[in-house]
Amino acid sequence: HFFTAGGERMRILAAGGLTFNGDTAAANALDDYEEGSWTPTLNFGGGTTGIAYATNYQFGTYTKIGNVVHCHAMIILSNKGSSSGAAYVGGIPFSTPDALGRNRTGAIFLSSVTFANQYSFVVSRNNASATLQETLENGSTSNLTNADFSNGSQIVLDFTIVLA
Repeated sequence: HFFTAGGERMRILAAGGLTFNGDTAAANALDDYEEGSWTPTLNFGGGTTGIAYATNYQFGTYTKIGNVVHCHAMIILSNKGSSSGAAYVGGIPFSTPDALGRNRTGAIFLSSVTFANQYSFVVSRNNASATLQETLENGSTSNLTNADFSNGSQIVLDFTIVLA
């Protein structure tokens, strides 16, 4: 237990984890913290033929606090390759849970990529890849494809996954 003049501020639980301000409930304990890196990959319809990344521009980082994971990724292509189909960013370090309402989205930046009206992405439930999409003015969405990318295309993703 750690105290200040105002009372208990932090407690290390015997079963593991930290609680704060006099809380003793194991369910509220901070029991996991992790920082790491991951390698985001781009594929078109599952294929990666000829895809090459600009030097030092294929990286990702994450911070996991309890069951919340904040992820960042950056990719710049030096060659978009010849695979065809929907565009996906793979390699996400944690899969989303297989539960309703667990699809995730966040901030995205694209450069040298064509799209209609608005671009976005979604990490579907029970998945560790992000589907890159475009949304039309009428609200319909479709997946971006290899035809929308060029050599030099840039993708930046920032998103949060809740694991439980």
